[in-house]
Amino acid sequence: MRKLYRFLLQACTDGTFGNNCEQTCGYCNVGVCSPVNGQCQDSCKPGYSGPLCKEREYMI
Repeated sequence: MRKLYRFLLQACTDGTFGNNCEQTCGYCNVGVCSPVNGQCQDSCKPGYSGPLCKEREYMI
């Protein structure tokens, strides 16, 4: 028996990414994050870091 698989690709709106666009982007400095992996295209806004720009940096 042959199995048929149907895949529905959904384009995420700005500010979301991942499977079914369930995750939100971090604090990107310029533009929005990748709809595939959530990484910012440029850099993080001041005060944020990490691969997804969601880690808050605290000043001492």
